[in-house]
Amino acid sequence: MQSDIEIYVKNTSSAAVEKWLQSLGWQLELFAVNRNTIKISAEANGQRFDVFAVTSGKFISVWFQTDQTPWANDLECAKQAWQYFGKEVRASQGGWQEDNKDDRWWKLDDSGETLIDWPGY
Repeated sequence: MQSDIEIYVKNTSSAAVEKWLQSLGWQLELFAVNRNTIKISAEANGQRFDVFAVTSGKFISVWFQTDQTPWANDLECAKQAWQYFGKEVRASQGGWQEDNKDDRWWKLDDSGETLIDWPGY
């Protein structure tokens, strides 16, 4: 299990992310950090943790700062997000690691699951 989970959803909003998390049965409290960032204090299965939704360009990053999610890794989370949103979702191939030079990412869309290069992330 990863120490945290992060995915990127294309062309969606923080309000849509909030609805997705609520659909999982999670209790949420929202805090605006700045105009591009929403901090969500979530509670699921008796665990409290933070989720950040950060809009940058065409994507919104959804970062779960816990290892207590229902997903074992970024790809599992991305699959569920793709099912919910029906929009392109990207996830790191192996989770984030400091000094990792691998720019391979999973891209989930109407074409299926594809490994792509996504320089800069």
